Amino acid sequence: MNADAFTKIIEPGTKVEPVTVDGARGYWIAGRPHAIFYRSGGDTSVEELRLAGNVLIWEHDGLTFRLETTADRATALRIAASTH
Repeated sequence: MNADAFTKIIEPGTKVEPVTVDGARGYWIAGRPHAIFYRSGGDTSVEELRLAGNVLIWEHDGLTFRLETTADRATALRIAASTH
């Protein structure tokens, strides 16, 4: 994953777990709402700041995917695997 593409800020009560989505590395972020900063074009300025719920984020063929959901981890992983 491109570390310059996004930044997460989490607080106690939020867990970040490594996962595999259809053979690709990803992360399941669950618990308390957390901040997410989007960045684009190599620019380091923050484009958007908002609170997010449970998120599955992964990279596939050079693209970063993000699924925000109220579903559990297993369901989010099934949804993500069905997108490729």
